[in-house]
Amino acid sequence: MKRTLLLLSATFITSTLFGQTFEQISTGAGYANQQFYDLDSKTGVTVASEGWDLMFTAFGLQDAGIHVNEAVDLSFGAPAPAVELYLAETADFESVTAFDTNFVRLYNDEGGWANGALNVNLIPEDPLDYGWGKYNPATRQVVGDDVFVIRLRSGEYKKFMIETLDATVYNIKYADLDGENEQAAAINKNDYPSGLVPFSFASNEALNLEVSGFDLLYTRYQTVLIDPESGEGLDYIVTGILSAPGVEVAKVEGIDPAEVNADTEL
Repeated sequence: MKRTLLLLSATFITSTLFGQTFEQISTGAGYANQQFYDLDSKTGVTVASEGWDLMFTAFGLQDAGIHVNEAVDLSFGAPAPAVELYLAETADFESVTAFDTNFVRLYNDEGGWANGALNVNLIPEDPLDYGWGKYNPATRQVVGDDVFVIRLRSGEYKKFMIETLDATVYNIKYADLDGENEQAAAINKNDYPSGLVPFSFASNEALNLEVSGFDLLYTRYQTVLIDPESGEGLDYIVTGILSAPGVEVAKVEGIDPAEVNADTEL
């Protein structure tokens, strides 16, 4: 689940409780990098913030979460171009030939890793619906039924579909909006022990984090800030820390971190 200052405090509390030294986590100048950090080994895997576009979950057989990379670094104090994801609201790949201002921009769900931006339109009451596609019991595949458009940091647009999740393999099709430069990619969950698979359209490759697990992800992401007077929300980029899949976080208030009793207060 996503947290900001709460998880930063949790990192420091853990260090104090177990007599460890404080660790300084670097994300590079202008937040150029993301750090996938393991608390036990006190080591991290560094990934360039601009090094990927989509993140596929690879927890097991039944998950099909797909996230967009919301991280944006800073250039001379100003945000660099962001990756923008849109729903074209059609299942016909060939029918999307240009960007339409009526396309709906999508953001990641802040509730956890199971569902990302491509899953936000799922019907909660339908256990077969994954948002980007539906599970077909006859073929035992999740079959894509939505076309998405992504604006890359370069300003280039691509249309794409997740055609199927066949057993453990995501099958992706994408092309320029005019249909040129069509390509395909396949991501096998079994090849990525970290449980999360970053994918880049520019390289047509998935990145292997080369770790069996991590605890915290130091990064930047979109969140909704609510105006207390108007009640209106504003999508805003924040710097924060995300807990890894399966990692639980406890919040302790009004206590000196050096005096926290892990057995009774966490």
